[in-house]
Amino acid sequence: SSGINAEYGDDVSTLIRYPFPLGNFRSRELELLCSPWYRLWNLVAYNLDECTNVCKAVRYCKSVTYRPSDKRCWLKFRRGGNSGPTLAAGLMRVNMDCDNKRDHSCGKNNVDYWAADLGARVANTFDQCEQFCRDTERCVSITYRASTKSCWLKHRRSGARGPNTAVGLTSLNMDCPTSDPIHSRCVHNDIDFGGADLISLVTDKNNVGKCEGFCREEPGCVSFTYRSSTGQCWLKYRQYGDGGPTHGAGLISMNMN
Repeated sequence: SSGINAEYGDDVSTLIRYPFPLGNFRSRELELLCSPWYRLWNLVAYNLDECTNVCKAVRYCKSVTYRPSDKRCWLKFRRGGNSGPTLAAGLMRVNMDCDNKRDHSCGKNNVDYWAADLGARVANTFDQCEQFCRDTERCVSITYRASTKSCWLKHRRSGARGPNTAVGLTSLNMDCPTSDPIHSRCVHNDIDFGGADLISLVTDKNNVGKCEGFCREEPGCVSFTYRSSTGQCWLKYRQYGDGGPTHGAGLISMNMN
């Protein structure tokens, strides 16, 4: 995808325009000049199209940043550069392969995906934060704070330690579960799976599917216990918890397998 007033990092190289036309380069010469092991500075391209055409001719180039004011062109060996796009006046950026998918179905309100950051940046909307992630090669999840327009891109699903309750934050994994919650015979009513907690969260009341969804998205979660009256959700790293199932009035527990 492309963007105006956005910047990528992580150059393949930047090059000096030679006095003969770009078309006089043979593809092997371009590959040598633009490879990560051969660095020159300041490729000057007459426009964004020429900048992207050079990138397309280079084996390692996956994205570009272009500055029209001085016609500077930076070639990048990662989609979105090293840590993803940031807002930067006067710059334009393009990925050679675009991902314009939109899927908020597994978005989590008042939840933080802590750590595993590729870096923080400003994003004007949650949608823009999501697009920054989809434009970034290593990004698989985000956390966004609307009040400050803060956007954190993450290189691990659900962050480093899974979801945490955090008022005012919204988090999203880029790949949402494709199937509906199970709600199967594995559900145990008035049963507690004690211990072996990964994390305790507050989710929607009277919606066990929400707690199940949290567990399905967290790689280390194999079971959960949920209290409908409060929305409390405990994610577990062992089936049946630490000590096996016990009676617990008002609790719902389930193994994922």
